[in-house]
Amino acid sequence: MGIEEYLTAIDDDQFVPGYYWSDMEDLSHELREMICNIKEISTVPIAYDAGSKKKGTMIKDAFDLDIVFYYPNHTKESLEEISTILESALRTKYSTVYTKNVSIRIDFPYRNDLAAHNFHVDVVPARKLRSSEDYVWIYRWQEGNVIKSNVSKHLEAVFSFRRPDILRLLKLWRVRNNCICPGFILERITIETIQRIPYYWRMKKYDLLIEMFQYICKQFPNRKFIADPADKKRNLIDDNEISAEEKESLIQSAEYALAQNLNTIPGWREIYTRGLNFRA
Repeated sequence: MGIEEYLTAIDDDQFVPGYYWSDMEDLSHELREMICNIKEISTVPIAYDAGSKKKGTMIKDAFDLDIVFYYPNHTKESLEEISTILESALRTKYSTVYTKNVSIRIDFPYRNDLAAHNFHVDVVPARKLRSSEDYVWIYRWQEGNVIKSNVSKHLEAVFSFRRPDILRLLKLWRVRNNCICPGFILERITIETIQRIPYYWRMKKYDLLIEMFQYICKQFPNRKFIADPADKKRNLIDDNEISAEEKESLIQSAEYALAQNLNTIPGWREIYTRGLNFRA
């Protein structure tokens, strides 16, 4: 087995089994039905799948569901009120509910198979802008304000990228190395960096991964602007989507990767089994 075959085998092993999909669909249906029947909100939302499930970047080591609930612009309640009502309603049904960034997160410790993977669902309340069917306001819990977003734009940014295998492998690398950098930031810089390479879709996995490790070590430390696909003027760095600690965690993980002998399978095995209790 060569290095490329080794990385392909790792990627193949990370596909989420079918019985997990069935459980996730049951939970998705349960949440949609509950939220669409909340009487304290004057309108009924439309639910959209987002996140790694929709993008095709889900991995077995760390997977979840992201469901965005679009409320019409004419909803009488403000987005903050909608978000608070949703949080309260979810707390009456589920015991492990907390807010995180723009979502209401629900853990499912009683679902034994899913719980083994730290499975959770992120519910994102959103309210449509008057001027557009695609753009919405999303409430940020910590800041207590709203930002403009567009689920379709986020999905298109990934769908246009022809190497979802690289996104999955980097996500697994991030998880296995206990890197605390937000996955969305790593996804964004990966797509931006690799899409600049001519014929990147023909390149070997290991060449593209090394390219990313080198970029993170050499260029990312001085990066001043990362655009939000939904709002090109919004700088994800200035908007506190990544902290100095999270940035340093990503750089240190990449430095560790480059310190291994990546011309050998043992070198790649080291960075992909780091933090595990066994060596595969």
